[in-house]
Amino acid sequence: MPIYFYQTLGADGTLRRGTGQFSGLDDLLSEVEARGDVLYRVGATPAPLDGLLRLQPRHLSLPAVVEFCHFVSEYLASGATLQGALEDLAAASRFSSLKQRVRVIRRSITAGHSLSEAMTEAGGFRPFVVSMVAAGEQSGTLARVLRACADHLEQTLALRRSVRRGAIYPVAVLLVLGVALGFWISVVVPNIGQLFRVANMPVPELTQDVVDATAWIQANGALLLWLPALLPVLWFAALRWQPMRRAVDGVRWRVPLVAPLLRTTTLSFFFLNLSAMYGAGLTLSRALELLERDVQNHAFGRRLASIREAVAAGSPLAAAMSSQKIFDPLPVHLVRLGESTGQLEPQLARLAAHYAAKARARIEVIVKLAEPAILLVVGAVFALLVAALVLPVYDIVNQVGGMRLW
Repeated sequence: MPIYFYQTLGADGTLRRGTGQFSGLDDLLSEVEARGDVLYRVGATPAPLDGLLRLQPRHLSLPAVVEFCHFVSEYLASGATLQGALEDLAAASRFSSLKQRVRVIRRSITAGHSLSEAMTEAGGFRPFVVSMVAAGEQSGTLARVLRACADHLEQTLALRRSVRRGAIYPVAVLLVLGVALGFWISVVVPNIGQLFRVANMPVPELTQDVVDATAWIQANGALLLWLPALLPVLWFAALRWQPMRRAVDGVRWRVPLVAPLLRTTTLSFFFLNLSAMYGAGLTLSRALELLERDVQNHAFGRRLASIREAVAAGSPLAAAMSSQKIFDPLPVHLVRLGESTGQLEPQLARLAAHYAAKARARIEVIVKLAEPAILLVVGAVFALLVAALVLPVYDIVNQVGGMRLW
């Protein structure tokens, strides 16, 4: 859809500016007239630039989707209309990207489309969320499905936040170490090198190596400053090449210390998503298909594709899972029990909670192991600096003063 830049004149004479995506000028006029304004001036991006100047990212953020699901489900549960819920959400949301999409959804529903169709047209919603909404519309349980979707996404957010919190301490220590090393490299080491030159005394080999390394760093400072900013860009660009992405995912799936945490969090997301979609009324085959499209790790994606194909061919989910080595006997047993008793959704939710707790425990272990490891690295770095710089300075002082300090 083209992007329109427009100005409107309010009933009180106030001139307002706006930007939005509309299917055409008629849609823009309807939106402006619904607010009681008059369209004063309008412009649109050329068609070739529509794809380059998209106003929103490819996906809405998870907090924005949670707000959408919670807001609409609470309104519907209280007896309000869907249009009323969307109108209030467009005015009250704290996410500008969500406001923009809600306006598109409202226009689409007014034109006669369902909520799931309108969400697809607006874009930004993950496929499994749209499919859950479609299932809720078909079963007449839209409010309950939206609430379940919001709860599921909040659990996903909680797990992601626990992973990020676990990385705060190592990152903070590394930043402090970087600042301290920067001070030594830019101030302390050059002054000590100057001291040796003024004293006209032989420089120990280790000290000379440190002074030479510092001089090289200062001479190439611009390159070293650009490199940390350039490497992530090159890294993410390389990951867009599918063979590279598959290779990296395969390595991450096997690296010690990283692989156990990655597998645990991936399985938690898998069971959490599968439980939510199956509980919303989607078939296992359809739910697995959506999970395969939304999976982040190619190594797990290949295994998920095998499970989906087996289920589509008529195999029970437990049997399909047992053919993949990533599943322990516990999840296979619980899924088999759920399939035999007709209680598959509660068993999937129980497995999601189990792996989420296991992931949090692994994060705590990694953080506890990282603390002494980082302290050892920091201690080794500063021990090297002391041995290379501080002790030779004491030798100079001893020789100049003709006395021993220890």
